[in-house]
Amino acid sequence: MELHIENVLSLHNEREKRRKRLEIEMEKILLSDEKKIKMRFILCQKESEYLRLKRAKMKRNMFKKIARLGVGAFGEVSLVRKRDTNAMYAMKILRKSDVIRRNQEKDSIIEQRTYIRFRTKLGFALGAIFVELVLVCPNTHLSYSRVCEWAARFRVGRLSVEYDIRPGPEFTVWTDENIARVKSVVDEQRNCTIKEIAHESVISTGSVGRILTIDLQMWKLCAL
Repeated sequence: MELHIENVLSLHNEREKRRKRLEIEMEKILLSDEKKIKMRFILCQKESEYLRLKRAKMKRNMFKKIARLGVGAFGEVSLVRKRDTNAMYAMKILRKSDVIRRNQEKDSIIEQRTYIRFRTKLGFALGAIFVELVLVCPNTHLSYSRVCEWAARFRVGRLSVEYDIRPGPEFTVWTDENIARVKSVVDEQRNCTIKEIAHESVISTGSVGRILTIDLQMWKLCAL
């Protein structure tokens, strides 16, 4: 409720700023009273149209797909044209099942890191911690190298189990061609690591990881 009120007040303040800006500009160019009334009427029309479009619910059938621009980590991005105005937009279509699965995987990883932190503080051996994770999370457990990595971080005083924020935007090239390239490398070298696949296919390790787990359904490859 508080957020809704803040949004309403913010919209009102923005409208007031635009109205005052218009009044200042009209005074600068010395418009007549008749033209000022006309400009105010045009501004009101524009504001009403903006609010109407903001409240309107968009549906997929309101747009016509022109071309696929690419596939990202959470869905497909397409170039579309709005049927009533012919305006061009970039539409991102999310696959709900993939979003749910990724959220579940992320939750599992966070839980495992939390477990590693407490077991490390209690002095348990890394091998024992890894075996316990394998027994509890047979399909989504962290690799032994990751267990060692996070245990070392917790030993030196790290408390957070969240992902580290990396500077700059993430750019993913996720196409059918890259999927086929990764699959070809894996078929030729079944014991290769993600870094080796990335080097052979000239694709980033992040893209390779997503292609392996999501498109090729491979979970047992070494991360390092």
